[in-house]
Amino acid sequence: MMCASFALFSCDNNDGSSSSSSSESSESSSSSESSNESSSEESSSEEVDDGMWKSNASAETIAKAEELLDSKIRLTYNEDGSFKVLFLADLHMDVANYPPEKIQRVKDRIKEIVDRVDPDFCILTGDNTIKSSTPEKLRANIDACVGYLEEKGIPWCHVYGNHDHEGAQMNSIQMTTYQSYEYCVSKMGTVISRPGTYALGVYNEDGSLGSVIYCFNSGAYISVGYNQTEYAYINDKQIEWYKETSELLEEYNNGEKVKGIMAFHIPLIENYYAYQNKDNTELVYEYDGGKNEQIASSKVDTELYETALERGDIVAIVTGHDHKNDYMYN
Repeated sequence: MMCASFALFSCDNNDGSSSSSSSESSESSSSSESSNESSSEESSSEEVDDGMWKSNASAETIAKAEELLDSKIRLTYNEDGSFKVLFLADLHMDVANYPPEKIQRVKDRIKEIVDRVDPDFCILTGDNTIKSSTPEKLRANIDACVGYLEEKGIPWCHVYGNHDHEGAQMNSIQMTTYQSYEYCVSKMGTVISRPGTYALGVYNEDGSLGSVIYCFNSGAYISVGYNQTEYAYINDKQIEWYKETSELLEEYNNGEKVKGIMAFHIPLIENYYAYQNKDNTELVYEYDGGKNEQIASSKVDTELYETALERGDIVAIVTGHDHKNDYMYN
């Protein structure tokens, strides 16, 4: 599993498992043509295979999975099996208080990155806006962050960081404004303690579920003593939600695990451990990039990383928060 604080991830669906799935689809489609010829002679009432993928799960499982992944824009792989995701982190947009030239500089930089990368999807990985104390201020800040994505018609979503709520509306209230944007597919989710924890599906051409994007609200701060705080972490309810969702989607996907990526703001403590052990090839198989500031991960060792390894369906975890660090490890 690859973990990173970086800006781009290409979710390629041309690996062995997906190719096998594709060829099985083709075989099933070609065999259905010959069987349809004979069936038309024998019985016109037999169901015709249209070549589209179908879940063999129970009606209840199908309904739960489809409700969980429901999105106002259906995300799909390109014809070549690729799906490119751009991550934009820590924009800290504050139109009311930053000089106009600074705001313009950030907007120009976003435009340059989007034009160069040409993403299929974009995720804002937290600390997107600050001091958005009114709906009007929040909208002005979000406009500055995603105006070019909206102009280009690129779907996007967001997660919350530790600063989004400071001097601002509650995250759960902010969500309504985010969701009002045409190309925003962010969702409230069902984890009451952490609004903005949700899953998005990316679908293959035949209608099958190709991958899942798990978005987490990693919280802000926790109290560790009198007038002392530390960074928050992915909590037990969220880990339970991920595990249950992963298992549900495996059942929905006819017993095959659905690969996915995770996106959230505050890095796991494993980010710190990985850097400390980056030269130990028995623990860190791959390391690339640079550490340019202190690693500000949560100090709480949660079970998210272990749970993801146990489930075996997560290929990458991408976080924000560390403004200058740009490294990844496996």
